[in-house]
Amino acid sequence: MENKKRELDARIYFALKASLSNFSIVIAAKPKFFDNRNRIRKGIIIFKSIGINNLKHIREYKKLGFVIGALDEEGMMFFSREEYSERIHPPCLESVDIFFCWGENDYQALINKFPAQKNKIYKIGNTRIDILKKPLNLKYFKEAETIRKKYGEFFLVNTMFTKANNMQLIMDKQDYVESLIKYGYKPDSLKVKYARPYLKFQKENLEHIKNFLSSFSNNNPNKKIIIRPHPGEYSETWINFSKDKKNIEVVIDDKSTCSWIVAAKKCISSNCTTSVEGYLLNKISANYKVYQDEKVEFKLPKLMSCNIKNDDELINYLNDENDFNIDKNYVDDLARQSIYNFDKDQCSVDYFIDSINSNSYVRDRLYSFDSKDKFSGFLSSIFLNIYYYIRFIYRKIFTKQNKTMSILLKKKFASIDKSEISEALNEYKKQLNINEKIKISKVYPQVYSIEKE
Repeated sequence: MENKKRELDARIYFALKASLSNFSIVIAAKPKFFDNRNRIRKGIIIFKSIGINNLKHIREYKKLGFVIGALDEEGMMFFSREEYSERIHPPCLESVDIFFCWGENDYQALINKFPAQKNKIYKIGNTRIDILKKPLNLKYFKEAETIRKKYGEFFLVNTMFTKANNMQLIMDKQDYVESLIKYGYKPDSLKVKYARPYLKFQKENLEHIKNFLSSFSNNNPNKKIIIRPHPGEYSETWINFSKDKKNIEVVIDDKSTCSWIVAAKKCISSNCTTSVEGYLLNKISANYKVYQDEKVEFKLPKLMSCNIKNDDELINYLNDENDFNIDKNYVDDLARQSIYNFDKDQCSVDYFIDSINSNSYVRDRLYSFDSKDKFSGFLSSIFLNIYYYIRFIYRKIFTKQNKTMSILLKKKFASIDKSEISEALNEYKKQLNINEKIKISKVYPQVYSIEKE
């Protein structure tokens, strides 16, 4: 995992369902898992993307004997099939043993671009969708009650300006497009071709939303606005923006965005996946895009939202006590092309297991493993904690580290403890009427296994 508030609940649900089929599931933030790659017993490791930066790690895990699986956590949203397939680094796709798609759209993009890899590519959806359906989504409605008690009635702004207000780029004084070219993309490449208008789209709408919020705040002093910045954004931008506005508050926490969406009176975002989550939670968001550019507007937020083209429309949306009406049958039919497990009776974990069992190479390798975790006992954990602490101090003093990247990683996934996993796991067991005993064990510091007793 990389982004705690976005991924953790979904991975816990995955672990619960897979454990019932006698799998042992290990979950951890990417760096924590990598730290223990030589100690943890062999199995199938699931990468959450296969861009060029992952090639070294894929090859290392493969050399250690792991089966390599992968998905693209961002695969639900892309501008075009050509643009999407460029996200996939060909040597990475060639190196993985099995790849899981969100739906028909990304599946077709991949098999058209990489026909030789077709037999390792499967459509399963994503567990982030499973947990938005009844009864699993009751977890978010319960958490929403706690949020309402603390904050009262509020409008929620979920920001998604990760190119125009990118934390790493701002702190390193770089421009998004320039950073791509510096990274190795050619100025006339498809990546840069889309990056230029996408950056402009975000820059323009970032200024528009800030102007709107300033005006709305002044004219409606009794109406509260809560801003929750995207983890990849430079949060200081929003903190500084809200300092002189008594009814605007910036909240940065580990709670799932879904709980905040349910708790809010109305939601505002711009070209963002939170619109999709809102739709599935029966909360239609405002998709704010005063500056428009069809080339860089994602399909699902446009389908599943109230599309806002000017500030008057947004004021009307916020003041309207009724829910925004949407042609649900039409939207659902199109959404199924992007989300394979869209319907209530579909489960991405079931599709995952079916995919593994239908791939003879992966299935036979996976069921042949008989290794054990090394140095995973209580005393070993103490020594590893001491080792990691000494290493942290050493690196801080004697090595040159990317401080911006360290801060960003902590923002996305600071830590995880057993109680968090246990609480979510028990909630999902309750909603699904599961009585089997599921064991949670700390394998290594910040690395947990979940399996049936």
